[in-house]
Amino acid sequence: MDGPGYRNVDLGIYRDIRLSGRTMFQFRIETTNVFNIVNLTNPGVSLAAPATFGKIRAARDMRRIQLGGRVSF
Repeated sequence: MDGPGYRNVDLGIYRDIRLSGRTMFQFRIETTNVFNIVNLTNPGVSLAAPATFGKIRAARDMRRIQLGGRVSF
């Protein structure tokens, strides 16, 4: 049995800001599945469970956004 395909686009944006001397602050935004593409799981393949055989009952992770900061000195 063949399942649905999987597509994913990740994006990361970083910005370095010099504070004073050698001290720097880095601001980051990281996003997984930035376009929120629906990725379905594989269908049920067990003949012993006819209620779920061939049916897709779930989806994989949707969009996730993460913000962060880092100080280097």
